[in-house]
Amino acid sequence: MRDSAGDGGRVIRFGVFEADLDSGELRRRGARVRLQERPFRILVALLTRPNEVVTRQQLRETLWAADTFVDFDHGLDAAVNKLREALGDSAANPRFIETLPRRGYRFLAPPNAAEVVPPIDDRRRRLAVLPFANATADPANEPFCEGLTQEMIIRLGRLLRNSIGVIASNSVARYRDGDRSADRVGRELGVEWVLDGTLRRMNGRVRIGAQLVEVAGRTLLWADTWEGDAMDEFALQREIAIHAAGSLAREVLPPPPDGLAAPAKEVSRCRERYIVAQHWLHARTHAGFLNALRHFRDALAEDPECAVCLSGIAQTYVLGLEYGVFRPDEAVPAAKSSMLRALEVDPMVSDGHLILGFIRHRTEYDWDGAETSYLYARQLNPSCADTLHNYATLLSHLGRHDEAVAAIRLARRLDPCALVLGAEECCVLVNAGRASEGLQAVASVHEMDPGYPIAHNSRARALLALHRPAEAYDAAQRGLARGGSIPAILATCGVAAARSGRPGIAREVLSALESADQGGYVSRVQLARLHAALGEADQAVTRLEEAYARRDAEMTELACEPEWRAIRGHEGFEALVARMGLSG
Repeated sequence: MRDSAGDGGRVIRFGVFEADLDSGELRRRGARVRLQERPFRILVALLTRPNEVVTRQQLRETLWAADTFVDFDHGLDAAVNKLREALGDSAANPRFIETLPRRGYRFLAPPNAAEVVPPIDDRRRRLAVLPFANATADPANEPFCEGLTQEMIIRLGRLLRNSIGVIASNSVARYRDGDRSADRVGRELGVEWVLDGTLRRMNGRVRIGAQLVEVAGRTLLWADTWEGDAMDEFALQREIAIHAAGSLAREVLPPPPDGLAAPAKEVSRCRERYIVAQHWLHARTHAGFLNALRHFRDALAEDPECAVCLSGIAQTYVLGLEYGVFRPDEAVPAAKSSMLRALEVDPMVSDGHLILGFIRHRTEYDWDGAETSYLYARQLNPSCADTLHNYATLLSHLGRHDEAVAAIRLARRLDPCALVLGAEECCVLVNAGRASEGLQAVASVHEMDPGYPIAHNSRARALLALHRPAEAYDAAQRGLARGGSIPAILATCGVAAARSGRPGIAREVLSALESADQGGYVSRVQLARLHAALGEADQAVTRLEEAYARRDAEMTELACEPEWRAIRGHEGFEALVARMGLSG
């Protein structure tokens, strides 16, 4: 374990905390946390032996001299309790310090996560992995090409995590057909290298060719081919990724740290069902989520130890919750169970830590725990735009707006064609009081896809923040026309109607959402938005109390969303904000 010496001393960072070994201070986001000497010494003893059991006897020898006569058990228990209180930790549900009854304690969080994660203003050079071309006429091979591309992006993102950013799959998908030249890709995505390849799959055999091109000099750095049994595709992918990373390392990078290329456990028997499940998951439709769940479960029936499939099930439930397909009381326990199992099988699955962060953030309202998970997921794969996206929303909800804007903009650099990131940048800017910039951000999404419904909703939110409710109503209507009755967009339409002098329409929307909630799931926060826009503060707070009890995900926006200014000052609203630990 390494110490940071940025201030001249030895500092161990973990999550949002740092322990200064020289001054004996514990700090949380730079602010000192009051902690007595013995609890701090226990913390240091645990931090310097992460994921190892530190026995009670070892702690006794650390804290008290051999000839000291004290009630050791009581003193140690009291010191550990004070340490947990300072960290906001719990013995029943530990995030940092695990108790092993009658044996000792173990530190759980990844030390130095903040130290090794690249800063938000990431200036790493970037690599694009183009969609592997199907070298046969058989369309049945397309899912395997798509899966190979995705796995290469994930694997290279891990292998090169501290040096090179790997562009996300959404942004390279457009190069599946047509001009795939390095010049074009470099110009449009701003990358320094392009990895291009082909896949031929016939009669149970796979032949893969790949080449790595440096854009600036139009130089072929490396090319190779592999051939093997179709059941060994994971092994072939691993070999290609290691060769590509090694080529880059020889050309432009220092030698990688020991163990960097050690592969996570991979299982190839359920690969085909996994690829099909991912295809349905990316559809982001009601049927798509249900089909993804079915295929992930079929894959697990073949191999119950497949960590990526377990993570896929968790991700399906989490995203389905956001899209109103699953109710929180159904989705959250199922996602958490699957995610924890995935991390038990393979603790290095970055998606598992991302999903854990989402659950802590959006349903448990555990801000520190969420940040720790997001940072660790980013440590494992700094090129994952999804992690930065979710981390940006957390920072925005906590009022850390400059950091949030930097994070979402970096996510867009890593995945410039992801429509949802442009829509989210707009929302982050609106929350930061920069709604005019938000309109500029979402305009780029409309250029790529004028019909993307979420972007119309983001634009409507920016227009509401700029006190242009009639235009906001038109924008929300366009979103509804393109995306159907998505509850969040429907609620935005009602809010805009109320604020533009059309309360009758707002009440019709409120009635429609209440009816929809009887047969499915509509967040109570959406109902509260309409009551607040109609000037019904008491009813809005009642709905928010119901949302809090149900752990609705949208409650995390309570302190940052400009719409809630309409009921600011209401005693019940302010009490809710304080109860959630948000800064008003």
